[in-house]
Amino acid sequence: MINITAAKPRSAKPNAKIRKWIEGALPAEYEDVTVMVNELQCFEPGCAPVETVISLLDPGKPIIFKVFAPIAEVAESPTGPEQVLTALQEALRGAAPSHQTAAA
Repeated sequence: MINITAAKPRSAKPNAKIRKWIEGALPAEYEDVTVMVNELQCFEPGCAPVETVISLLDPGKPIIFKVFAPIAEVAESPTGPEQVLTALQEALRGAAPSHQTAAA
């Protein structure tokens, strides 16, 4: 039986970790946005094979930006929070990074 009123357990998923980093760093005017973290395969030339795509779903102006590595790699890397927050700051300024190839 499914109990929809029961408290949900805290998620240890890497995408939840990244979402919390973003939510904690957003300026006050973005407090009501929904943050989505997805992993997508990229087929464009010069693109990392798998990217972490972060979407800020704001009805007024949705913002989408990327970190050029898989979700698990970003979430577990010591520099993961820095990568995500740098990408967030660039996206909020309106800058979009160019594609990067995956590190060998």
